[in-house]
Parts: sequence; structure tokens; C-alpha cells
Amino acid sequence: MSEQHIFNFLCNCFGRPFDGSAYLYDLTVLPYEAGLYCVANGNKVVYLGVSQDLKQRWKSHHKFNRIVEEYPYTSSVFYYLHPAETNLWKLEIQILDMFYFPLNGTGARLEEEYRKNEPAIRNTPHTRTKVIYQQ
Repeated sequence: MSEQHIFNFLCNCFGRPFDGSAYLYDLTVLPYEAGLYCVANGNKVVYLGVSQDLKQRWKSHHKFNRIVEEYPYTSSVFYYLHPAETNLWKLEIQILDMFYFPLNGTGARLEEEYRKNEPAIRNTPHTRTKVIYQQ
């Protein structure tokens, strides 16, 4: 499936274009809000994730250095904002089951990892989002 199909799919999921974007080297414009985000290198999505607080998440994102090394000049972060009651965790898994992004695992692997580590995840601040959105 082409990269444009991924962007179209995301727009269809949310019923609107992205709520915003930020250049990888200037993430100060990201909001302190929950949302789903993807990192794109041109039109190619290379990573997808969710967070309860987009700005806080990107202050110390575990994939930042790898993204900068592999996609140093053209990477941007696009995002959709969502209220806390939205189940972003399930949506993330569904999208990862349908599409391949080079810096993500598959949705099935993430779901298995979540179930195996659920008690530890429940008490980890930066992954609290996965518990909050689980239904």
C-alpha cells in the first residue's frame, strides 16, 4: 500500500486532516494534549504512536535518536488530538496490524507485550496512556 494511502486512511479514521505538525528539530509547537502521532519522512510514515501528552512525550522520546540518525533532514511529526476517553491504544494496534512502519513493531506484538507487562505498565508514567485508553 502506498504512503498516500496511509495518510488517507488516517484522515478517514479521524474524519479530518491532521490537527497539526512539527518539524523534528522544533517540537516546541506540540501541544500538551493526548493524541496519536506519526513521524513522516516526506510522504513515508516511519513511526506511529500514541501519548497522553504529546509535548512531554517528545521531550524524551525513546526513538528520537534513531529517527534523527536514519531520517536526519526531512522528518516531521503529524498529530491528531484526542480526548482522554478515546481508545487510542486500540486504534494504534489496529493501524499497526494493517500497515508496516519501519520503526514500529506490529500491533499483535505490542498487544502481547502489553498483556505480559500490564502490571508494570500500569505504574510507569510515560506509558500510562496505554492503560487509560484500554477498555
